[in-house]
Amino acid sequence: MLVFRIPENLDIKKIIKKSGIDFYGQNLKEDKLLYICDALVKSRAQNRKQLLEEGHRFAPLSSAFLQEVIHDYRRYLDFLLANGVLLTDNRFIRGEKCKGYCFNYPYAGKRLKEIAISNYTLNKAVRRAREKRNKEIKKSMRGYGYLSIWWHTDKLKIDLQAAYAWISNYKIEKTRLIYEDDSIVHKNVEIEEVIDTAEDFKLLVWSINYRNPRYGFSGLGHRFYNPICNLKRELRSFLTYDGLPLVDIDLKNSQPFLSTALLQNSFWAIPIKGDVPKLSLKYLNEDIFKEVVESRYYKDIITLRKTSKTHTDKASKYTKYTKYTDLVVNGRLYEYIQEHFQSLHPDRFNTRDIVKVEVLRIFYMENKYTNQKFYLPCKTFQSHFPEVYELFRLIKEVQSNYLAIILQRVESFLILDVVCKAISSQYPQIPIFTIHDNIITTKGNEGIVEAVMSQEIEKWIGHKPKLSTTELSPEILKTEI
Repeated sequence: MLVFRIPENLDIKKIIKKSGIDFYGQNLKEDKLLYICDALVKSRAQNRKQLLEEGHRFAPLSSAFLQEVIHDYRRYLDFLLANGVLLTDNRFIRGEKCKGYCFNYPYAGKRLKEIAISNYTLNKAVRRAREKRNKEIKKSMRGYGYLSIWWHTDKLKIDLQAAYAWISNYKIEKTRLIYEDDSIVHKNVEIEEVIDTAEDFKLLVWSINYRNPRYGFSGLGHRFYNPICNLKRELRSFLTYDGLPLVDIDLKNSQPFLSTALLQNSFWAIPIKGDVPKLSLKYLNEDIFKEVVESRYYKDIITLRKTSKTHTDKASKYTKYTKYTDLVVNGRLYEYIQEHFQSLHPDRFNTRDIVKVEVLRIFYMENKYTNQKFYLPCKTFQSHFPEVYELFRLIKEVQSNYLAIILQRVESFLILDVVCKAISSQYPQIPIFTIHDNIITTKGNEGIVEAVMSQEIEKWIGHKPKLSTTELSPEILKTEI
């Protein structure tokens, strides 16, 4: 028996009847339409955090994923688009972005309903696709049993009743703020988005207690995704492991901190056989390293690194690299940037949280946008940290997304391959769950995890990281509210 989730006002039978020959003439099946809609609901939930950050509604639908179950999925998508059920952004970038889809009016912003389907053929296809994915996951997880083991103890739970109550309050409060904000013109659209978000939160929460958790590595950055990754921070407060409360150990200022690895000569060097392993691009991703070395920018990267050793800022005792590194390692980069950028770019650097977003925007801006007015803060960053800016620019010249990918790979290597492996080896009884640069464990074990994180990261990066530990509990959440 399959259970699909679709918007509560979406009547597939009515749409089929209305379309008439357009549906039956193509020999389409109702159950497959429901499968496509359910796949979109799941994708929307899994990508909810990204959708909110990017400010749009289009969730990706993988053609390879759909084709595993419905070989002629394209005809079903075209039918749903033609009959106004779905909309698409029509944006596809090979190897980087699937086409995005969302529910069209009046199906957007509706609660979800469940529909049970007992189609043997479809059920068999879904089961076969699931088995195939499980085999692929098992293969990709070889050597990472210390990560996957904790997802199969059936001890990680979330208080569904409390989480659903929080989601309900979230929806009420967000809706109230929209109604009270006179600057919002299309209030109905904003409220629809709030309802969709709340429904996605409920689905994500439900999936935590589901016995077949979905997890695995994704992308060139080798990030490990799992059900906790997609949960809103506040909802993590309702998690427990074996009835015990959890704590979250976070690598502070992670992207700037990890970027200091790229400022070291050894990161770009071709390792000599027999040398002690160092954090290098070749060690992390040989394919990207080869592409960088073969590009016309590699010589510039090496030259930039060599000249930076002797180039000193006359107004400071630091070279430009060590100035940046000192600010990052001492946790003062965001404060420094806020102090020097806010007067030049009003409303762009007025709080620490906004500064963090702006710093990432500066890091990952595509070089082709350098002269656009919106990206003027990048020029300011360049004036304060010229060599750092130039290094980042050269990396993005090889390929625009390589700086982000390389930093993600540094992150995943340190957290997954080094820290988590060390914890598992030394303290196999300690449960560990990861959210990229965070490690979650049971309360009482945070001291051990902090010590291992600090020691291992310093060993590979060369600088002691700053860590932040937060207790995940409803009591703490209520206090914050």
